[in-house]
Amino acid sequence: MEGFGENIMVSALAGMMSPLLGKLSYLIEKEYAELKGVRKKLEQLRKELMAINLVLEKYASMENYDLQLKAWMIEMHELAYDMEDIIDLFTYRIDHEPASTTVGVKRIILKILRKVRKIHHRHKFAKQIHQLQVLVNEAYKQQKRYRLEEGISSKPHTEIDPRLPALYVEVEKLLGVEGPSKEIMEQLIGEKPTRQHRVVSAVGSGGSGKTTLVKQVYERIKGQFSCSAFLSVSQKPNINNLLRELLSRIWDGSGSSGATELYSDKQLIDKLRACLDNERYLVVIDDIWQRSAWETIHCALPKNNHASRIIITTRIKSVAQFCTSAEGFVYQMKPLNKSDSESLFLRRTFGAEENCPSQLEGVINKILYICDGLPLAIITLASLLADKPRREEEWERVLNYMGSMPKKDSELEVMDKILSLSYNDLPHHMKNCFLYLGTFPEDHDIGKDILVWKWIAEGFIVAKQGFTLEEIAESYFYELINRSLVQPVNMLHGVSEHGCRVHDIVLSFIISRSTEENIFTMLDDQELPSSKTRIRRLSIWNKQQYPTFISQESMKLSHVRAISICHVDGWTIPPDLDLPVLRVLDLEGCSALRNAHLDCIPSLFHLRYLGLSRTSIDSLPAQIGKLEYLQTLDVRSTLVRRLPESILHPKRLMRLVGDELILLDGFGNMESLQELGIVDGCNCSISFLITPRLTSHFCKASSVHISSCTAARFFGGY
Repeated sequence: MEGFGENIMVSALAGMMSPLLGKLSYLIEKEYAELKGVRKKLEQLRKELMAINLVLEKYASMENYDLQLKAWMIEMHELAYDMEDIIDLFTYRIDHEPASTTVGVKRIILKILRKVRKIHHRHKFAKQIHQLQVLVNEAYKQQKRYRLEEGISSKPHTEIDPRLPALYVEVEKLLGVEGPSKEIMEQLIGEKPTRQHRVVSAVGSGGSGKTTLVKQVYERIKGQFSCSAFLSVSQKPNINNLLRELLSRIWDGSGSSGATELYSDKQLIDKLRACLDNERYLVVIDDIWQRSAWETIHCALPKNNHASRIIITTRIKSVAQFCTSAEGFVYQMKPLNKSDSESLFLRRTFGAEENCPSQLEGVINKILYICDGLPLAIITLASLLADKPRREEEWERVLNYMGSMPKKDSELEVMDKILSLSYNDLPHHMKNCFLYLGTFPEDHDIGKDILVWKWIAEGFIVAKQGFTLEEIAESYFYELINRSLVQPVNMLHGVSEHGCRVHDIVLSFIISRSTEENIFTMLDDQELPSSKTRIRRLSIWNKQQYPTFISQESMKLSHVRAISICHVDGWTIPPDLDLPVLRVLDLEGCSALRNAHLDCIPSLFHLRYLGLSRTSIDSLPAQIGKLEYLQTLDVRSTLVRRLPESILHPKRLMRLVGDELILLDGFGNMESLQELGIVDGCNCSISFLITPRLTSHFCKASSVHISSCTAARFFGGY
């Protein structure tokens, strides 16, 4: 397994260098590089970084590294972050001296003081650039001590081709599930189904197809039950959230989600039992790991005599046996047989079995032998090879890489190596996008819009002429689906995916690699990071205990670029946090958040993404317009309706989403706006609705959501 993490680290770092080199070029062109010696040092720094970047791209095609090189990579990773932070802070301080409103002598004095401050910032920057140049120069010399094989180069990457739902539909019709489906359905609704409550378990390793099998059974039989729900549990579940989710899917009462927000576990269980007691229900509990989780969930599912059924999936046989007890049935997942394995691989790779080139048959047989009937392994490798040239030597390279594993490797080790192959095959600019998926919790349905706009805010998206950043980011999203690195969810008419989910094996892979190179810090039942650790991204989901450490300044956050504290009750923003380079702040579902807690937001001058959905706020700070880099503002499921006048100031604002927003007359001047909704035109002024420029602007926007009342006024011919 040695070499995987190092390869991934090199690849991600090569992707990081591009925006950094762009910022250095920008500095060289600006007049504030005229300070004595600074321009020359900047040019030398850029040249050395370009040389290092070329070396990184060559390293990315290698497969094994020693510990000394790995240490060098970690050093370069942190150095790249620090350089970008220094440049961002310097350019902001130089370009954002407040305009003077005074007159006379006082105006002259303030003008002199501003010049002095600028000189101070420039001298400080010159000193920092000198220090960086010394560090980079030393790093370059260290790199020269390593030798690369001649002729190694980055692999060409084909243009992104979003194949959309075809691959996803094929997964749903996974070969080899027909027989197991019938066996499980016979246990659930056979010819003489018992009216007693019954539990059926499917047990098997990660990637063996448990969820796909059970999902197919669920879709086939749910119409025979009065109510049904499919629930994913994960390894470290928040039971209260799970019970609320189960209740929201079963209970047809309006507003049930908000009404149960503060319910205790016992109240939720009582409510569920009352809803289900006289129903014939079907509930799937997917991916359960612990007996204790089952004991609590099972309390909410009454043992009535209406032929209700429960299906669970788990990796642990003892858990499956415990859940089913005397009245249940345990189905042991089996690997795909040789014929089904081959058919799945060929359809996934070539579209049809008969299209397989004869020269590849021997290589394919060897690849399938290594996959050993594991569906996720077959699908992932087939997706990797689908866009490769159909040359035997190209496929032999993949086989040789796989064949370097010891024969007794576990299934998880097989998957780790396969995922490493798939990851390394990603273009450099997509690698950080893929690793960023680890900032979301296990079994979480990740909204496409939320994900792509966070990618944009982080600077991961490489601009391409003729396309918006959103279009490019969406192409990355669909390419990850194409490569079977994520699973699409919420398919709509078989055309567009509205989100994705990361398989827990893939998530473990992401977290392991991201931890090595400090991509993000996920606080999830683990020890707090050392006070010496430079946290770059912090993610806390559904964990009540951890946010207090932020308030107590127990963690070093001056270098943090993104904070996601989501669905954490009782936490609010400390007013004195030092977050000079923060780009992403997502506080979705923090119900204790109030208007006063947002007063510190305008001071986060590098903020690009602000997520406040599902909080208790009803207005935004009057000074929010100071966030001139702001790209996304999300106030959905809040009480925010009227927006402050200063919201017109951020010229980079591209996405503004909320519920029944009342807009100002000047919104037609927001040239960058690409997505807007939902607008309450009934309470907007007539001048807002009939402005020709605004009408033209809306026609250019990629997405505008208007309430029915608004639509009548906007398009009704005033």
